[in-house]
Amino acid sequence: MKRITIQTMLSVVFASVFAQADMPCFHIGTVKEFDGHYYAQSAKTMIFEEAYNLSKDTNAYLAVPNTKEENAFLSSMIDIGSNAFIGVADLSYTNNYCFENKQCSYDDARFRDINNEPLSFKNWEDKQPDNRAKNNDNGIDKDKGEHFVILSSSSKKWSDVSSTAKYKALFEFETMPSCFNADNSGSSLDTENNNTSGGGSDEEELGTPQGSQDANNDGWNSDGSCGGQIYIFNGKDNRCKSWDRFGGLAGGGCCDKDKVFLGLVSCSEGEKKLAKDNRDRKCVEVGEYCSKRKRFIGCIQRRKSFCCFNSKLARIFHEQGRPQIGMGWGSSEAPQCRGFTPEEFQKLDFSEIDLSEFVADLMGRINANDISSKFSADSLKIKDKVQGNLNNISK
Repeated sequence: MKRITIQTMLSVVFASVFAQADMPCFHIGTVKEFDGHYYAQSAKTMIFEEAYNLSKDTNAYLAVPNTKEENAFLSSMIDIGSNAFIGVADLSYTNNYCFENKQCSYDDARFRDINNEPLSFKNWEDKQPDNRAKNNDNGIDKDKGEHFVILSSSSKKWSDVSSTAKYKALFEFETMPSCFNADNSGSSLDTENNNTSGGGSDEEELGTPQGSQDANNDGWNSDGSCGGQIYIFNGKDNRCKSWDRFGGLAGGGCCDKDKVFLGLVSCSEGEKKLAKDNRDRKCVEVGEYCSKRKRFIGCIQRRKSFCCFNSKLARIFHEQGRPQIGMGWGSSEAPQCRGFTPEEFQKLDFSEIDLSEFVADLMGRINANDISSKFSADSLKIKDKVQGNLNNISK
């Protein structure tokens, strides 16, 4: 792997100022504006060097949070429960690494932004950056330790990671990419893949098949005995077309529940059901990706992915419970919507789960704050009951 140096980084930053080409839109998700600049998350995971190279010769560069507000905005663009690369790195490959959190210095002076300037804002996780090396590292300077930085969507904090770690990346643009129009629907030209080689179909389906990552709740046999894996609050992968170049879909397409209910767009029955579940707040949006690409044209269709559950309560437990145990949502191309295993469910701190939204729905005009404490106590009873059932199963 070619080593990225400070000099190389500076030359690319300088070149990007004069670059004319936009980054092809199939590489990125929805573009959002903040304080006069435009931002997008990459469509797929990659190592830092790939993310860095992707911005070469284009008008994009890896985003650098310069304020608390910008940092919070960037974290909101990351897939829920995931992390993404930002434009902060230790390109001197400082070798003050430690092994398995032993004798770590947690010194962040080695990190600078992509312009090789000192950081004007920092937001590190506890005991980060640690420059931790694995015990089996081969001793190659650029691979030993952790020299690149990711931002967490849940904590909004930073951590250092190794050169082989793969995450999506956050890109910043001075102007709106020209392949996105005013309503933010992509219309990209994939110059990278404009080749005339024969073979293969003109259209390529991207992403995993919908539902292929779902888990079946097969824990109970017909006689009531435990025969497999139990999943609590199990979910399902649901997707909708947010944009179709040739299908007349733009401005959210079949992912805009209001348009679906008004009959303004032609959508599948599955997309109509997803719109209803979104209206009932049973779903969590995982992300958006290019779902179909055509040779010589580029991305011609985009989809959004959601994890949907059979109740609002289940969605609340997943939104607030997953970050507690480090359980992510997968990616927009391959959502991970399974429920909690009994072991994971037991690890949840029920006192930290805010049920006021669920309580308000149940009680209508009764003040939810007055009774939320009662539901917190009931939650603990639920957890005790689950534990009791698990103990009975193990006997």
